[in-house]
Amino acid sequence: MEQDLLHFLIPTEEKLCVLTLESGHYLPQLRRLMPQAELYAVAADADESSEPVYEGLGIHWNGLDFRRERLPYPAEFFDYILADHYLEALVEPEDITAGLGYFVKPTGCLLTSFLNIRYSGILDELRRGHFSPFCTHPLAKPEVVRILGVSMYKEVVFAPGRQDMPDAVTAAWEKAGFDNYQNDLSTQTWLVKACRSTAESAALKALYSPAVRSRLSILLRRIEYDIDPTDNLKAFWRLYEQEMLFSDYVVDFLMAASRHPAKLTALLASSAPPSQQPMQILLNQLSAALRQSGSDRPSEVPTERAERQSL
Repeated sequence: MEQDLLHFLIPTEEKLCVLTLESGHYLPQLRRLMPQAELYAVAADADESSEPVYEGLGIHWNGLDFRRERLPYPAEFFDYILADHYLEALVEPEDITAGLGYFVKPTGCLLTSFLNIRYSGILDELRRGHFSPFCTHPLAKPEVVRILGVSMYKEVVFAPGRQDMPDAVTAAWEKAGFDNYQNDLSTQTWLVKACRSTAESAALKALYSPAVRSRLSILLRRIEYDIDPTDNLKAFWRLYEQEMLFSDYVVDFLMAASRHPAKLTALLASSAPPSQQPMQILLNQLSAALRQSGSDRPSEVPTERAERQSL
Protein backbone atom coordinates (compact mmCIF):
# COMPACT_ATOMS: atom_id res chain seq x y z
CA MET A 1 0.00 0.00 0.00
CA GLU A 2 1.05 3.61 -0.55
CA GLN A 3 -0.48 6.93 0.48
CA ASP A 4 0.68 10.50 1.04
CA LEU A 5 0.07 13.44 3.40
CA LEU A 6 -3.37 14.10 1.94
CA HIS A 7 -4.44 11.02 3.89
CA PHE A 8 -4.77 13.35 6.91
CA LEU A 9 -7.03 15.87 5.14
CA ILE A 10 -10.70 15.83 4.20
CA PRO A 11 -12.60 17.88 1.60
CA THR A 12 -13.87 21.14 3.08
CA GLU A 13 -15.39 24.47 2.07
CA GLU A 14 -13.75 26.23 5.02
CA LYS A 15 -11.50 29.21 4.31
CA LEU A 16 -8.36 27.61 5.67
CA CYS A 17 -4.78 28.82 5.27
CA VAL A 18 -2.44 26.07 4.05
CA LEU A 19 1.30 26.22 3.33
CA THR A 20 3.48 23.76 1.41
CA LEU A 21 7.25 23.75 1.95
CA GLU A 22 9.14 22.20 -0.96
CA SER A 23 5.99 20.14 -1.48
CA GLY A 24 4.31 21.90 -4.37
CA HIS A 25 3.21 18.62 -5.91
CA TYR A 26 0.33 18.64 -3.41
CA LEU A 27 -1.08 21.99 -4.57
CA PRO A 28 -3.39 20.81 -7.39
CA GLN A 29 -4.96 18.18 -5.11
CA LEU A 30 -5.19 20.66 -2.23
CA ARG A 31 -7.13 23.07 -4.43
CA ARG A 32 -9.61 20.32 -5.27
CA LEU A 33 -9.95 19.33 -1.62
CA MET A 34 -10.20 22.92 -0.34
CA PRO A 35 -11.65 25.20 -3.04
CA GLN A 36 -12.08 28.12 -0.60
CA ALA A 37 -8.65 27.85 1.05
CA GLU A 38 -5.81 30.33 0.78
CA LEU A 39 -2.90 28.27 -0.50
CA TYR A 40 0.71 29.34 0.03
CA ALA A 41 3.86 27.70 -1.30
CA VAL A 42 7.56 28.08 -0.53
CA ALA A 43 10.23 26.69 -2.85
CA ALA A 44 13.95 27.38 -3.12
CA ASP A 45 13.57 27.21 -6.91
CA ALA A 46 11.76 30.46 -7.71
CA ASP A 47 10.96 29.20 -11.23
CA GLU A 48 8.73 26.41 -9.89
CA SER A 49 5.80 28.81 -9.59
CA SER A 50 5.70 29.28 -13.37
CA GLU A 51 5.10 25.61 -14.15
CA PRO A 52 1.86 25.01 -16.10
CA VAL A 53 0.46 22.60 -13.50
CA TYR A 54 -0.03 25.51 -11.07
CA GLU A 55 -1.74 27.86 -13.51
CA GLY A 56 -5.07 29.19 -12.27
CA LEU A 57 -4.78 27.68 -8.79
CA GLY A 58 -4.41 31.04 -7.04
CA ILE A 59 -1.23 30.12 -5.15
CA HIS A 60 0.74 32.68 -3.11
CA TRP A 61 4.38 31.85 -3.87
CA ASN A 62 7.62 32.69 -2.08
CA GLY A 63 11.01 31.75 -3.49
CA LEU A 64 13.29 31.02 -0.52
CA ASP A 65 15.00 28.19 1.34
CA PHE A 66 12.96 27.74 4.51
CA ARG A 67 15.83 25.81 6.11
CA ARG A 68 18.03 28.93 6.02
CA GLU A 69 15.64 31.89 5.77
CA ARG A 70 12.80 32.97 8.01
CA LEU A 71 9.33 32.55 6.58
CA PRO A 72 7.62 35.89 5.84
CA TYR A 73 4.29 35.11 7.51
CA PRO A 74 2.53 36.22 10.72
CA ALA A 75 2.50 34.08 13.83
CA GLU A 76 -0.20 31.40 14.10
CA PHE A 77 -1.26 31.96 10.49
CA PHE A 78 -1.67 28.48 9.02
CA ASP A 79 -4.15 25.71 9.68
CA TYR A 80 -1.82 23.20 8.00
CA ILE A 81 1.81 23.18 6.93
CA LEU A 82 2.83 20.36 4.57
CA ALA A 83 6.56 19.60 4.41
CA ASP A 84 7.44 16.20 2.99
CA HIS A 85 10.65 14.54 4.27
CA TYR A 86 12.21 17.76 5.60
CA LEU A 87 13.43 16.17 8.85
CA GLU A 88 15.85 13.83 7.11
CA ALA A 89 18.04 16.57 5.63
CA LEU A 90 18.56 18.55 8.86
CA VAL A 91 21.40 18.30 11.35
CA GLU A 92 19.32 19.90 14.11
CA PRO A 93 15.68 19.28 13.15
CA GLU A 94 14.39 20.54 16.53
CA ASP A 95 15.20 24.17 15.64
CA ILE A 96 13.38 24.16 12.29
CA THR A 97 10.46 22.15 13.67
CA ALA A 98 9.97 24.56 16.57
CA GLY A 99 10.25 27.47 14.14
CA LEU A 100 7.53 26.04 11.92
CA GLY A 101 5.30 25.67 14.97
CA TYR A 102 5.43 29.47 15.37
CA PHE A 103 3.39 29.78 12.17
CA VAL A 104 0.83 27.06 12.99
CA LYS A 105 -2.45 28.06 14.61
CA PRO A 106 -3.15 26.65 18.09
CA THR A 107 -5.73 24.41 16.41
CA GLY A 108 -3.47 23.61 13.45
CA CYS A 109 -1.06 20.85 12.45
CA LEU A 110 2.26 20.20 10.74
CA LEU A 111 2.17 17.34 8.23
CA THR A 112 5.39 15.62 7.25
CA SER A 113 6.91 12.23 6.46
CA PHE A 114 10.19 10.42 6.99
CA LEU A 115 12.21 7.45 5.81
CA ASN A 116 12.00 4.73 8.48
CA ILE A 117 15.40 3.51 9.72
CA ARG A 118 13.69 0.31 10.99
CA TYR A 119 12.38 -0.62 7.54
CA SER A 120 13.55 -4.16 6.89
CA GLY A 121 14.97 -3.14 3.50
CA ILE A 122 17.31 -0.67 5.21
CA LEU A 123 18.14 -3.17 7.94
CA ASP A 124 19.10 -5.71 5.28
CA GLU A 125 21.44 -3.18 3.63
CA LEU A 126 23.07 -2.44 6.97
CA ARG A 127 23.52 -6.15 7.64
CA ARG A 128 25.35 -6.47 4.32
CA GLY A 129 27.52 -3.44 5.06
CA HIS A 130 25.75 -1.03 2.70
CA PHE A 131 23.92 2.20 3.45
CA SER A 132 22.67 4.15 0.44
CA PRO A 133 20.98 7.27 1.90
CA PHE A 134 24.24 9.16 2.56
CA CYS A 135 22.68 12.61 2.24
CA THR A 136 19.66 11.89 4.38
CA HIS A 137 19.05 10.86 7.95
CA PRO A 138 16.46 8.09 8.24
CA LEU A 139 14.59 8.24 11.52
CA ALA A 140 12.70 5.99 13.92
CA LYS A 141 9.28 6.86 15.34
CA PRO A 142 10.51 7.42 18.93
CA GLU A 143 13.09 9.91 17.63
CA VAL A 144 10.41 11.80 15.72
CA VAL A 145 8.19 11.91 18.82
CA ARG A 146 11.12 13.37 20.78
CA ILE A 147 11.84 16.03 18.14
CA LEU A 148 8.20 17.08 18.05
CA GLY A 149 7.91 16.97 21.83
CA VAL A 150 10.75 19.42 22.45
CA SER A 151 9.28 21.56 19.68
CA MET A 152 6.04 21.92 21.71
CA TYR A 153 3.65 19.84 19.61
CA LYS A 154 1.06 18.18 21.82
CA GLU A 155 -0.14 15.23 19.75
CA VAL A 156 1.50 13.08 17.11
CA VAL A 157 -0.38 10.78 14.74
CA PHE A 158 1.44 8.26 12.55
CA ALA A 159 0.11 6.55 9.47
CA PRO A 160 1.99 4.29 7.02
CA GLY A 161 3.07 6.01 3.84
CA ARG A 162 4.49 3.01 2.04
CA GLN A 163 4.33 -0.59 3.21
CA ASP A 164 5.67 -3.11 0.73
CA MET A 165 7.65 -5.82 2.52
CA PRO A 166 6.36 -9.42 2.42
CA ASP A 167 5.32 -10.94 5.72
CA ALA A 168 7.97 -13.64 5.42
CA VAL A 169 10.75 -11.03 5.41
CA THR A 170 9.46 -9.14 8.43
CA ALA A 171 8.84 -12.43 10.24
CA ALA A 172 12.53 -13.29 9.86
CA TRP A 173 13.51 -10.00 11.48
CA GLU A 174 11.01 -10.57 14.28
CA LYS A 175 12.54 -13.99 14.86
CA ALA A 176 15.92 -12.26 15.15
CA GLY A 177 14.54 -10.13 17.99
CA PHE A 178 13.25 -7.00 16.24
CA ASP A 179 9.94 -5.59 17.44
CA ASN A 180 7.35 -5.10 14.69
CA TYR A 181 4.78 -2.93 16.44
CA GLN A 182 2.24 -1.56 13.93
CA ASN A 183 4.13 -3.19 11.05
CA ASP A 184 7.13 -0.92 11.54
CA LEU A 185 9.51 -3.35 9.83
CA SER A 186 7.46 -3.37 6.63
CA THR A 187 6.96 0.42 6.54
CA GLN A 188 9.44 2.26 4.34
CA THR A 189 7.89 5.69 4.93
CA TRP A 190 5.85 6.98 7.85
CA LEU A 191 3.44 9.90 7.55
CA VAL A 192 3.21 12.26 10.51
CA LYS A 193 0.54 14.66 11.71
CA ALA A 194 1.89 16.84 14.54
CA CYS A 195 -0.68 19.10 16.19
CA ARG A 196 -0.26 22.15 18.39
CA SER A 197 -3.11 20.85 20.58
CA THR A 198 -4.64 17.49 21.34
CA ALA A 199 -7.69 16.66 19.23
CA GLU A 200 -9.99 17.21 22.21
CA SER A 201 -8.38 20.54 23.12
CA ALA A 202 -8.37 21.78 19.52
CA ALA A 203 -12.12 21.17 19.22
CA LEU A 204 -12.71 23.24 22.34
CA LYS A 205 -10.30 25.99 21.30
CA ALA A 206 -12.28 26.47 18.13
CA LEU A 207 -15.21 27.60 20.29
CA TYR A 208 -13.38 30.64 21.71
CA SER A 209 -11.75 33.65 20.10
CA PRO A 210 -7.99 34.28 20.34
CA ALA A 211 -8.76 37.26 22.58
CA VAL A 212 -10.59 35.06 25.11
CA ARG A 213 -7.85 32.42 25.03
CA SER A 214 -5.19 35.09 25.51
CA ARG A 215 -7.05 36.63 28.44
CA LEU A 216 -7.42 33.23 30.08
CA SER A 217 -3.71 32.53 29.65
CA ILE A 218 -2.70 35.89 31.14
CA LEU A 219 -4.98 35.53 34.15
CA LEU A 220 -3.84 31.99 34.96
CA ARG A 221 -0.20 32.97 34.63
CA ARG A 222 -0.63 35.98 36.92
CA ILE A 223 -2.48 33.92 39.53
CA GLU A 224 0.15 31.17 39.39
CA TYR A 225 2.99 33.62 40.05
CA ASP A 226 1.18 35.68 42.74
CA ILE A 227 0.73 38.84 40.67
CA ASP A 228 -2.21 40.75 42.20
CA PRO A 229 -3.80 37.39 43.07
CA THR A 230 -7.01 38.75 44.60
CA ASP A 231 -7.91 40.91 41.60
CA ASN A 232 -6.87 38.30 39.06
CA LEU A 233 -8.78 35.51 40.77
CA LYS A 234 -11.93 37.62 40.65
CA ALA A 235 -11.23 38.43 36.99
CA PHE A 236 -10.77 34.73 36.22
CA TRP A 237 -14.16 33.75 37.68
CA ARG A 238 -15.83 36.65 35.85
CA LEU A 239 -14.32 35.48 32.57
CA TYR A 240 -15.32 31.87 33.29
CA GLU A 241 -18.93 32.94 33.86
CA GLN A 242 -19.27 35.63 31.17
CA GLU A 243 -17.73 33.56 28.36
CA MET A 244 -19.41 30.34 29.57
CA LEU A 245 -16.11 28.49 29.35
CA PHE A 246 -16.33 24.71 29.20
CA SER A 247 -14.76 23.14 32.26
CA ASP A 248 -13.05 20.52 30.07
CA TYR A 249 -11.34 23.27 28.12
CA VAL A 250 -10.12 25.13 31.21
CA VAL A 251 -8.81 21.91 32.77
CA ASP A 252 -6.90 20.97 29.62
CA PHE A 253 -5.61 24.53 29.27
CA LEU A 254 -4.42 24.73 32.87
CA MET A 255 -2.79 21.30 32.94
CA ALA A 256 -0.92 21.97 29.70
CA ALA A 257 0.20 25.55 30.43
CA SER A 258 0.83 25.65 34.16
CA ARG A 259 4.13 24.66 35.76
CA HIS A 260 2.43 24.39 39.17
CA PRO A 261 -1.09 23.06 38.52
CA ALA A 262 -1.61 21.90 42.12
CA LYS A 263 -0.86 25.36 43.49
CA LEU A 264 -3.07 27.02 40.88
CA THR A 265 -5.94 24.63 41.58
CA ALA A 266 -5.72 25.36 45.31
CA LEU A 267 -5.84 29.11 44.68
CA LEU A 268 -8.87 28.76 42.44
CA ALA A 269 -10.62 26.56 45.02
CA SER A 270 -10.01 29.08 47.81
CA SER A 271 -11.49 31.92 45.77
CA ALA A 272 -14.48 30.24 44.07
CA PRO A 273 -17.80 31.93 44.84
CA PRO A 274 -19.90 29.68 47.10
CA SER A 275 -22.89 27.70 45.84
CA GLN A 276 -21.97 28.04 42.17
CA GLN A 277 -22.39 24.59 40.64
CA PRO A 278 -20.47 25.22 37.34
CA MET A 279 -17.48 26.43 39.31
CA GLN A 280 -17.58 23.42 41.63
CA ILE A 281 -17.69 21.14 38.58
CA LEU A 282 -14.51 22.80 37.29
CA LEU A 283 -12.74 22.39 40.64
CA ASN A 284 -13.75 18.73 40.86
CA GLN A 285 -12.40 18.08 37.35
CA LEU A 286 -9.14 19.87 38.18
CA SER A 287 -8.70 17.74 41.29
CA ALA A 288 -9.33 14.58 39.26
CA ALA A 289 -6.83 15.68 36.61
CA LEU A 290 -4.19 16.30 39.27
CA ARG A 291 -4.71 12.85 40.77
CA GLN A 292 -4.44 11.26 37.35
CA SER A 293 -1.27 13.14 36.39
CA GLY A 294 0.45 12.41 39.69
CA SER A 295 2.78 15.34 39.08
CA ASP A 296 2.96 19.08 39.57
CA ARG A 297 4.63 19.51 36.20
CA PRO A 298 3.03 18.86 32.79
CA SER A 299 4.62 16.29 30.55
CA GLU A 300 6.73 17.62 27.69
CA VAL A 301 6.24 14.45 25.64
CA PRO A 302 3.39 14.69 23.14
CA THR A 303 0.60 12.18 22.95
CA GLU A 304 1.30 9.60 20.26
CA ARG A 305 -1.44 7.92 18.27
CA ALA A 306 -1.00 5.58 15.33
CA GLU A 307 -3.55 4.62 12.73
CA ARG A 308 -3.52 0.90 12.08
CA GLN A 309 -4.00 0.04 8.44
CA SER A 310 -5.23 -3.26 7.03
CA LEU A 311 -2.78 -4.35 4.38
